[in-house]
Parts: sequence; structure tokens; C-alpha cells
Amino acid sequence: MGLVLAEVGTRAYLGLVPTAGGDYVADPDSGYRLRSAAGADTVGFGYVNRFGYRDREPLVPKPRGLHRIVGIGDSFVLGEVAPRDNFLRVAERALAAAPDTEQTEILMMGLGGYGPEQYVGVLRSSALAAEPDRVLLCFYVGNDVIGLPTRSRVRRGELYPASSANRLLD
Repeated sequence: MGLVLAEVGTRAYLGLVPTAGGDYVADPDSGYRLRSAAGADTVGFGYVNRFGYRDREPLVPKPRGLHRIVGIGDSFVLGEVAPRDNFLRVAERALAAAPDTEQTEILMMGLGGYGPEQYVGVLRSSALAAEPDRVLLCFYVGNDVIGLPTRSRVRRGELYPASSANRLLD
């Protein structure tokens, strides 16, 4: 009984205490995203735009004559490399160098642990607001295709995995 009261008390306390300044915020559509830093670098992620993704700030409304592609995915889209070396940035430069190609911008909207459920949320909450002409969905065979969801929750600005198949154990 004491452990149950301690658990309930701790959850109530953490629900009432103001959020610490962690890197993540809860998102009703995608579950979580990065805390926007209003143009500043954030610890560990580099620049985070207003949509909550590690990328430059897109112009909205989209400028006339610009072809915009939004890349949605997990840690591959987030990138473990510098943003300029991300595969989507490399593709953007290749398109810019190609003859007879309109000006193209590729936005990166992805975070580690995202899966198909979050991809739909990103599309609804952020990607469509960026006015894309195309959406590139980047699947990872490891967990996206074989159906092993990775669920995470934001607590006090930090991301905690809650991956149990039994929701009572999350």
C-alpha cells in the first residue's frame, strides 16, 4: 500500500511541478517533438525550427516558384550527422545542381523513435502547414515495416520510452 501511495504521490507531484527546460515537448498529433529555440542552437540537436525539428526555418507562406518537399521519418531524417551532411540535404544539393530543375527546398521533419503513427501526426501538425508540393516518407525496415512500435512520453522536457505492449505497464 505504501508503494502505491508513493507512486500516486510522485505522479501528482510531477504533474504539478513546472516543466524543466529539457529538449522535448509533448505534441498532441505526433506524441513529441523538439522544443523550438527561436533561432538559437539547442543542446545536442543544433538549430530547431518553429515546427520542432532539426532544420532551418522555412518561409511560410511558401515563396512563389519554390518546389518544397517535406521529408518525414525517424532518426535517419533527424540525422546523426551534421544537417548539411544529411541524405536529404545531399539530395537537395543534387537537385539544385541538375540542369532544368526548378528551385527545390527539402525540409527535414523526423525524430528518433518515430514510426508510422507519428508520421501521420507530423503530416497533420507540421508538414501540411509548411505548404509542401510533395512529401517523402522515409520508412525504416527495423521497426516501421515489421510493426514494433516505439512509444515515448515527454516528462518535464525529457523523453522517456514507454514501449510495453500492455498499456498498463507503460
